[in-house]
Amino acid sequence: MLHRFLRAIVIGMLALAAVPGARGFALLGPFDDYQTAELYYDPNPTIYNFDDIGGPQNLGEEYRWGIPTIYYAYDSAFLEYFGQDGVDAVEKAIKVFNDLPAASAMSDELNEFPLATQKINHRAAALGMLDLKSGAMLALTEMLGLTHAERFVWTMRDRDEISPPGCPFYVHRVIKRSFDPVTWLPTSYVNGVLYTYLVMVSCDPAWSDAREFPVDPTAISHTSLSSWFYGLQFGGYYTGLTRDDAGGFRYLYRANNFNVEDVPAGSTVGFGLVSSGGGGGGSGSWTPISPPSTNVTDTNAVPNQPATLLLRPGVEKIRFVRANYDSILGNTFRAITNIYTSQAVTNSRLIAQTVRRPVTVPDILFSAGDSLDGNVNRSDPAYIESPDPDAGTVINGLNGPGVIPPAQTISFNKNGPRFGHGGPPLVGEDDATVLWVWGSFDGTTNAPIVYPFHTSIKELESQVLGR
Repeated sequence: MLHRFLRAIVIGMLALAAVPGARGFALLGPFDDYQTAELYYDPNPTIYNFDDIGGPQNLGEEYRWGIPTIYYAYDSAFLEYFGQDGVDAVEKAIKVFNDLPAASAMSDELNEFPLATQKINHRAAALGMLDLKSGAMLALTEMLGLTHAERFVWTMRDRDEISPPGCPFYVHRVIKRSFDPVTWLPTSYVNGVLYTYLVMVSCDPAWSDAREFPVDPTAISHTSLSSWFYGLQFGGYYTGLTRDDAGGFRYLYRANNFNVEDVPAGSTVGFGLVSSGGGGGGSGSWTPISPPSTNVTDTNAVPNQPATLLLRPGVEKIRFVRANYDSILGNTFRAITNIYTSQAVTNSRLIAQTVRRPVTVPDILFSAGDSLDGNVNRSDPAYIESPDPDAGTVINGLNGPGVIPPAQTISFNKNGPRFGHGGPPLVGEDDATVLWVWGSFDGTTNAPIVYPFHTSIKELESQVLGR
């Protein structure tokens, strides 16, 4: 009997070891027709504050940036509230992405990336602090085209009411929108954690959700940076991207991921060489095309097709470059001319196009605003869906692929320390609960920095712990 029991344990362990990869990522794009609040997409924030800016996409319907260089800047609202310490925190987040290798340079199994990258500063945790650098990393992960991998391991596709008796009795259909970055198959794993679900139903307001939870109750869930703020703890800070975040970016931006894409609006295109740096000058034999989406009759163009709307590979690596306004607290952006090489397929061959892109506003702007709910507000990207180059319509009626256009905003809540109350109407400071406050901290013995930048850690401790 004991022998059979031990053999069952060994077989179970071998079965777990045989699970290929145990990983998953989810792709972000515009809401599909079925992705409604009734199926728990873009829900009312008072129900569960996901604050969606898009929905999960099927494989092959991804949205990504089609430019290799993204220019970012800070506006006066950010600088006045967060100061230089806040800028330094975001710059550390930017460095994490700039230090990523090109997609083709990542290993097959992505083992150079850890399964979890969050560490805890216990002093910051006791004070209810959220790490500004980590908040920027979460927002940038989303802005680059990934969404909540753990949330969409299982997700609603449809529900039909059984009448009578009606709500809460429905026939539900559940699908998967998390994919293995190596096999590209739908998966129930994210960063080595296996997820299952329960269908949850509400009648007022009306919604159904396939709510995930780990099969192993001791597992640490929501480890990916794509999980937005549902994985970041008070006092938690990320040291880098997890394996599945990196795998998602590899899928999106690899050179052999070809999608029909146009150059950015207002760009001109020629055929020639670009000077090194790709940032502000260039040379070569130019054949300007202006506007970029008019028909031309050059030897590289496909008949009856815009010369710039072509099948293009992923850019392999995104590089973030800081740009500035005319003064420290100014509001006039210094225009930039970004010149780079973009490859495209035409007449069944790969060509190089030289793109001259005017940057008159930041591609990503870091700002700050007073928001009652939420930690970071993001602009809703005006996703540009790839059309069929011949018919001028959406390809096969799919929800993608497409591009995420420039001019996006990431705005951090600048409410400052917030205190919540519940219970009877007569409550005071002694009954308050600290909700959260922005800070910067790491694993050193250095005291956490508290925002706004003129607030000291001692003042916050006096408010939170000294009452």
